[in-house]
Amino acid sequence: MKKLFTILTILTLSTFQLMSQETIPLTAENWTVYDGQFIDFEGKKAFMGTALLNNYEFENGTIEWDMYTTGKRGYPGIFFRMNGQQDYGNFYIRPHKTNGYHYDALQYTPAYHGISCWQLYHGEGYTKEATIPSNQWIHYKLVVKDDQARVFIGDMENVALTIHNLEHGISKGSIVLNGQTDGSAYFANFSVTDAVNYLFGKKTEKPVLPGTIASWDVSESITNNLVDNENYPGENYLNGLNWKSINAEKSGMINLTKHIISNPFQPAWVYAKTSLHSDSDKSIWYSFGYSDHITIFLNGQEIYQGNNAFTSRDPSYAGLLGYFDKVKLNLKKGENDLLLLIGEQMGGWGFSFRNAEQEFVSKKLTKNWEIINQLNYPESVAWDKENKVLYVSNYVQGPEEYLSKISIDGKIIEKEWVKGLRRPTALLLTGDSLLVVERRGIAVVDIKSASIRRRIPVEGARFLNDIAISDNGKTIFIGDSEASRIYKLEKSKVSVWIEGAVAPKPNAMAIVGQKLIVGCMGNNSLMSIDILSGKATTLHEFFPGTIIDGIQVLKDGSLLVGGFNGILYLIDKSGKINELLNLSGKGVNFSDFYFISDKNLIVIPGLYSNSLVSYFFK
Repeated sequence: MKKLFTILTILTLSTFQLMSQETIPLTAENWTVYDGQFIDFEGKKAFMGTALLNNYEFENGTIEWDMYTTGKRGYPGIFFRMNGQQDYGNFYIRPHKTNGYHYDALQYTPAYHGISCWQLYHGEGYTKEATIPSNQWIHYKLVVKDDQARVFIGDMENVALTIHNLEHGISKGSIVLNGQTDGSAYFANFSVTDAVNYLFGKKTEKPVLPGTIASWDVSESITNNLVDNENYPGENYLNGLNWKSINAEKSGMINLTKHIISNPFQPAWVYAKTSLHSDSDKSIWYSFGYSDHITIFLNGQEIYQGNNAFTSRDPSYAGLLGYFDKVKLNLKKGENDLLLLIGEQMGGWGFSFRNAEQEFVSKKLTKNWEIINQLNYPESVAWDKENKVLYVSNYVQGPEEYLSKISIDGKIIEKEWVKGLRRPTALLLTGDSLLVVERRGIAVVDIKSASIRRRIPVEGARFLNDIAISDNGKTIFIGDSEASRIYKLEKSKVSVWIEGAVAPKPNAMAIVGQKLIVGCMGNNSLMSIDILSGKATTLHEFFPGTIIDGIQVLKDGSLLVGGFNGILYLIDKSGKINELLNLSGKGVNFSDFYFISDKNLIVIPGLYSNSLVSYFFK
C-alpha cells in the first residue's frame, strides 16, 4: 500500500543534535535521495519523493514542514526514529480522504522489518479524521517526547492527532521524508529541533481488556505453498516446527510483524497455540481479531475459518484488526488445546483473542442490584437523602423524555415520574428542587409536585451535559460538551464563564473546594480549574477515546472517575489511579453515576447498555 525501501547506510552516518530550531534546506548537501527530486514548486524550494536527512539522529523534539498535496490517492508523510532494518515510526496523511469524514485521513503507525502495520494500529491514538485543503501549502508539526507524540496541521494551537503510545518506545533514529514521485505531494520549509514545543500531561494507560489471552507459543514462518488451512496439521507436524513464546502488547494483540520475519511480497503463515483451562464442561464466547486469515482449531477440531484481508469483503474494506469477530468454544473440563493458523498478505500481521464474557471487578466492590432494559437509556442519577429515593434521567424516549424514581434497593417506584423533558442528562438536587440539564437549558423540577416549575434557557448552548454547584451554593456551573464552554448560573442569570482550549468539550464535572474538576473529551483529560482565576491544570491525561462521564468526590478527597468506555477508576489524593471496574469488553458503558457516601453505594447508569447497576464500595 505504501512504498517500502531499504536504507542500509543509516548506521554509518555521523550524527549531531540541533540545539535550536533550524530550517534545513532541501538540497543534495543535506539529504540523501532514494527516489525523487528537488524542485521549485508553487513559490517554494521543494522536494518530491523519498529522502533521508543526513547527519542527524532524532529522539525527542519538534519536526516541522510544509506539504502540498493535490488530493490524489497517496500516503505522504514522515518516518522518524528510523534505525536498523527499517524499524521506524510513520506519520502520514491520506490526501484522498481529507474531507473531514474519513476516520483515517491521518495515521500514525509503526513499521517493523520494513512492513507498515497500518491494519494493526488504528482508531483513537493512531488515526483521525481531518479537513486539509488540496492544492495549497499546509504547515505540519510533529512533537515527540519519549513514548508519545502530537501532530498539528495548519492550526498550531489545537492538536490534530494525539499519539498516546509510540510503539517502538523511547528510541533514536533518522528522519525521512516519504512521498510519491507522481507530482501529487511536495515538501518544503523543513526544520527540526530537540526542543519539545508542547506540554505533555501525565498520561494514563488504557487498561488491558479482561479475559485477554496474553501469552502464546508461535511457530516459525511457513510459506503459503506448504500450508493446509482447512485441516488440523497433526501432532507430528506441529512438533517438527520451531516455536517461541510471545507476550501480547498492552492492547492484547500479538504483533507477528514485530516478532516474525517473512517475505513481504508473498503470503506467509504461522501457528499459534495456548491452553485454556475450564473447571467444567461449558460453552464460552470468545472475541478475536486477526490480519489477514485465520483458522481456529480446538482440541484438534477445526471450528472456524475466516478472511479479513484488505478488500476481501467489499472494495473499500480495510481489513483492520480488532475484536470484531466472535466464536463459541465448547470447552471440556480440564485443559483445552487452542490452535490458530494466521496468514498474512499485507498491512501488518497479528491477532488477538479474549474471553468475551469476562469482566474485572475490584475486591473493593460488591455487586448489589441491577436493572436491565426496564428504563429508557438512563443517563444520570441523583440521590435524595430526605426522601430516600434515586432520581434517574431517561435520555431517549421521544418526542419527550422523563425522569424515573427508584428505591434504594433497586425497585422502580415510578418509571415516568416527571414527564415532558427534552433529552435530559445531568441532575442536581438543591433544596426542594431538582435541576435537570436539557439540551439547551435547565429544567427546574418541583420534587413535591413532580412537575416542571420553570425553565432557564442557556443562550448559545449546543449540547449541555453536566452540572455542579459551588460549596457556598451560590454558583452553578453548566458544561457544554459540543461548544467547549462552561457557563455559570448566579442569581438566575446565565453567563459564559470559560470557553475554548481551557476546557475542550467538557463532560463530567465536580467541585473540590475552590476547584472545578472537569473531564474533557477534547483532550481525554481530567482537569482542575480554579474557580476564582479560571486557570486550568491537567491532572491526568487518559488514553485517546476516553470519555469521562462521571466524577464523584469522596470524603478523603479521592475521586471516583467513570468513563463512558465502561471503566471506573479510584484516584487517590496522591494522584495514583486504581482500576475498580472494567466492563468495556462486554460492551457496557458508564454514564453520570452517583456515590451515596453514607451507604457506601455506587449507582451507575449505562446509557447504551440500558442498565442501572449498584455496587457496595469499601
